Amino acid sequence: MPELEELPRGYVDDANVARAMFTALVPWLDLVAARKHYGSSERVVQLLTAANRHYDVANQTEVFDADVAQAVASLAGWKSELIQSARKALRYETSVKPQDGGFTLEVLGVSDGAGLRLFTDGVSALVRTRIFRSSSTHFMMVKYASGNSGFTRFSSPV
Repeated sequence: MPELEELPRGYVDDANVARAMFTALVPWLDLVAARKHYGSSERVVQLLTAANRHYDVANQTEVFDADVAQAVASLAGWKSELIQSARKALRYETSVKPQDGGFTLEVLGVSDGAGLRLFTDGVSALVRTRIFRSSSTHFMMVKYASGNSGFTRFSSPV
């Protein structure tokens, strides 16, 4: 995401420059929309920061996932177990990429405001339709079986 100070100020005559400027502004507009939607600006920024981190050592996936779950929990008020199960069910998985002598971990799809809203809307829909059912030992999830006209049930230990 480019810094706002780097963008040109003033009237732009060239259509290509205007397109490039608009493209550079889109992530900032997206962040403003997410902050307005959730009403908790600091928590939105914390979550977007937690969803894309750089570590110097490998095997930090569990720590990273716990940090993301905590950030979502503080924003949405859901329990960490629900968030982890929903990430698996909705396929919001952690991506690990070697970069600059370390590793960048990212939750694909939650690194911007629009993706964050899709994720929280998806989890809310699962909860509202009672696809997630809480029990003391696990969550029951309903997953659409591809190639099948119905639904199949499977359980995922928490």
